[in-house]
Amino acid sequence: MTASGPVLTCCLKTSKTVLRVQQIRNYYQQSAGLCPVDAVIFVVGKKKVKICSSPDEPWVRKAMKSVDSRRRRRLWGEQEVPRKKKPTSVRRRAPPAD
Repeated sequence: MTASGPVLTCCLKTSKTVLRVQQIRNYYQQSAGLCPVDAVIFVVGKKKVKICSSPDEPWVRKAMKSVDSRRRRRLWGEQEVPRKKKPTSVRRRAPPAD
């Protein structure tokens, strides 16, 4: 008997390899449950190699932010991404001197 449905690909362990952010094309997250470990899976290079990294590593969090930022810039073109504006205070002019 054969199983049908999507094939689940899991990281069984995480790599200690530190990647250059410029090499990372995309990433997605895997949480422990069906798979044995929590991991961030980076898609790297033209051949789209997948590297499993620990989400607890500081460089991993920085790389995720960088990829997210790059993705936002692409969505908005090369414009700056709009952010919430800070409230501005209104100055009142002094009454004219007599």
